[in-house]
Amino acid sequence: MLNSISPDNISLSIRNGLRIRFVYKSIPIVVHQASWSFRERIWVGDKLVVNELGVRMVSTHVLQVAGDRVEVTFGYRDWMAEIFLEARANGQLIHSASHE
Repeated sequence: MLNSISPDNISLSIRNGLRIRFVYKSIPIVVHQASWSFRERIWVGDKLVVNELGVRMVSTHVLQVAGDRVEVTFGYRDWMAEIFLEARANGQLIHSASHE
């Protein structure tokens, strides 16, 4: 998969890496994992809230969004055949996306 964009706002390319977008309480959240450096970045609105190296198949980050605790888990399943993201606010699933 060299360049793919799914209907779930998941984009993946060799050059630009993995990018997943979703909205919670009218606030856009963008998750990005770079292809070559494996740097993980998460923006909440216009603010970069996560910026770290992540050489993992699956990553989980806890964010504060609109006063809620939002846990975002994303990465690859089935030997990198599937990309996924799950977001939970206060323990309840608020967004789920996957692309094979």
